[in-house]
Amino acid sequence: MVIKLPLVVYLAGGITGLTYDEAFVWRQKVTSKLEADGIKCYNPIQADDIKSYNDGDDKFTSGDMICYLRDRFMVVKSDIILINYNTFKDQISVGTLVEKGWSDFDKLIIIVSDEPITHPFITGNTILVKTMEEAVELIRGLQ
Repeated sequence: MVIKLPLVVYLAGGITGLTYDEAFVWRQKVTSKLEADGIKCYNPIQADDIKSYNDGDDKFTSGDMICYLRDRFMVVKSDIILINYNTFKDQISVGTLVEKGWSDFDKLIIIVSDEPITHPFITGNTILVKTMEEAVELIRGLQ
């Protein structure tokens, strides 16, 4: 893995079925903290999607193919994939697992979970931390 500066972090986690606050606010907080240190963050929730949430719809307005290609581009361009496992309510996010798969070869993958994770396809090649604060400090330390 080659990490270039400035670092770029992709903020992965559940979206479908979540409220705006559950899906977006944690990403906004992490972005504020990391970008203050010169670390770029890619957020898969875009402006059109925010409007959609504000209108009471949890579906993306940009269309499936655009969403897929945009997220893949952001993952490929990132150095670190930060997965918020705590956003998975009753089911694991399919999109997040696909993004983890895209990242498997050459990205640093950090998973935040306050619950133990034991499946080797989830825990393999990852750094597990319990809080988002730990993840932010770990990423800051890589600069």
